[in-house]
Amino acid sequence: MSDALSVFAAAREAGDAPGLVVGERVYTYAQLADMTKQRLHALSPELCDGLPCMLDATNTLETVATLYALLEARVPALLVHPQLTATERADLTAAAARAGRVQHPDAAAIIFTSGTTGEPRGAVLTRTALLASASASAANLGWHSDDRWLLCMPIARVGGLSILTRCLAARRCVVLARSFDAGRIPECVATRRITLVSLVPTMLTRVFDADPAWRPPSHLRAALLGAPPRRPGCCSARTSEACRSS
Repeated sequence: MSDALSVFAAAREAGDAPGLVVGERVYTYAQLADMTKQRLHALSPELCDGLPCMLDATNTLETVATLYALLEARVPALLVHPQLTATERADLTAAAARAGRVQHPDAAAIIFTSGTTGEPRGAVLTRTALLASASASAANLGWHSDDRWLLCMPIARVGGLSILTRCLAARRCVVLARSFDAGRIPECVATRRITLVSLVPTMLTRVFDADPAWRPPSHLRAALLGAPPRRPGCCSARTSEACRSS
């Protein structure tokens, strides 16, 4: 396979395959490649070798196309969480300016820490690391031809970004949600035929708080829960039981 993180390569290899679902619209990899080409053309005058491109990483089609364009250009994306306050955004911008050029030639994205214990620091994610993560995920879960991975986590965080890069590398489909809505997750899983979902334990707990009777449908084959070590009792008994039954 050619470059696994290239949407242009994905279009050559699986152009008719669905790559992204946004609302009622399904975009094939060929369509996503066309959008990426247009976005890359628009971005080109602003891109400088070694300098990250700041991206307000909302969970939208525009963000996905911009990320794909930056991956093609091999320009690291500096992901800005859309919910940052004006002060937090100014601190991040200042920290990025002080950091200057990214020295790692394989850099794909930069995600800044919150800075709660000091100045925000940028964590550099390399293409090699993202591909290693994708490979480990594939070895753990495998891929089915009809897989659809629900992305309801922020793209500006590693968990959300990884869903995009894993599915791009595997030429599989992402179902993009603008944000996490606990009350709508069961309907989304059912109507969009979601087979994979990534959450943190608190999110899953909120899903069952909103709909205690919900049980995952048979086509949902895996739910990944990722978070720091949890406090005892932070996930309810019914949440744990539902995870086992899925």
